[in-house]
Amino acid sequence: MSTMPPPPQFPVTQLEMDEPPTWPKTIGIVSIVWASLGLTCSVCYTGSYVFVEPIMGFAMKAAAQQSGGTASSAANVQVPPAYLPNVLDWVTVILWVGITGFLLFAGITLVKRRVQGRTFHLAYAVASVIITGLRAFAEYSKQGEIQAWIAANPDIPFAKQQAASPFASSATVIGVILTALVATIYPAFILIWFLFIKKNPAEIAAGVEEPL
Repeated sequence: MSTMPPPPQFPVTQLEMDEPPTWPKTIGIVSIVWASLGLTCSVCYTGSYVFVEPIMGFAMKAAAQQSGGTASSAANVQVPPAYLPNVLDWVTVILWVGITGFLLFAGITLVKRRVQGRTFHLAYAVASVIITGLRAFAEYSKQGEIQAWIAANPDIPFAKQQAASPFASSATVIGVILTALVATIYPAFILIWFLFIKKNPAEIAAGVEEPL
């Protein structure tokens, strides 16, 4: 029979008893995924702005030819400024790229359990709501400019086609509203989570000896 004494027993510390909370890493991963989707959408928006003039030009020339115009007259069709991106359009896209990139950074800080991640996420949420409002205002204003151009140019074939589709503008406005609602879902969740549910930043690094 072994006469070896039993190993010494040390008291279990509170740090060993408490498991680190899993929610900071979960929220951080969700933020990284949401930011990646936002950056992808921003690239698509930018691409649509870059190619909108040739695409609209092709559509307007096709409408002119379908209405009986000659190839030479169709070639002289100019895309109206109402259909082209303006300064506010570009500014909001640039701001959106910046804020989604910031969310990506904020998500990484939460995954690493840095307490600053809470502040970064709150800053993102507030800025995102403001930028989304600007984006919706820009789109709504553009639709107003487009409808004004259609009404002022009833003899242009493309304007006739657009006027014959009364639900097109309504569908666009509905799309803008739905996009704005979707874009504010995650910022609203972040505000509720960090302002009413997890108000203590120390919880982010709880149970970790040396927070990164």
